[in-house]
Amino acid sequence: MNKRTVPCRVCGKQFVPCGKSSAEIGAFNYREVACSEECGAEYLRRVLAGRAAAHSNEASVDGQMSISELQTERSDDADSMDTNELENEKVQRIEKRGSKKHVVSNDTEN
Repeated sequence: MNKRTVPCRVCGKQFVPCGKSSAEIGAFNYREVACSEECGAEYLRRVLAGRAAAHSNEASVDGQMSISELQTERSDDADSMDTNELENEKVQRIEKRGSKKHVVSNDTEN
């Protein structure tokens, strides 16, 4: 019976992967992606570094703010405003929404 071989994701060497996935074991299983413990450690380091970089660049595409940046900015703004300013801001937002709905409804009547 021939065993299935796959290339190591780090060095490219052919190896026989483990039959159990990381999900079944409940921990990272280097034997399903790498030929040795050393290559497995390197693979895991690369994956974690890639995830950290992706997380830090979350939504900075085209000058957009990420959700975490927006939440931080809002909390900073809220800390610097008193209660009256927050209430005024809420009223202005509601008024803007109302005027937008009114404009949209006028456009649909034509």
